[in-house]
Amino acid sequence: FTYHSTDASGRDIAVSGLLLAPAGPAPEGGFPLIPWGHPTTGAADGCQPSLRGTGSLPYPDELVARGWAVVATDYEGLGSAGSHP
Repeated sequence: FTYHSTDASGRDIAVSGLLLAPAGPAPEGGFPLIPWGHPTTGAADGCQPSLRGTGSLPYPDELVARGWAVVATDYEGLGSAGSHP
């Protein structure tokens, strides 16, 4: 997915990422959310973890099976316009 964020200069940018959520309707108030920030994967398009899908996340099946949603950003410039700072 892509979402809006801001770069270090405060400019609006698009950033890509990956979202995993349990199947079925969310409970009242939504699923508990685990944000995951990946370690260094490179600085060019093609290095974004979302390209590898769940293989880039630790324990994705276990987390979702326990009712958690997981969101993982690719960071600025990985998988979206612009360069990774």
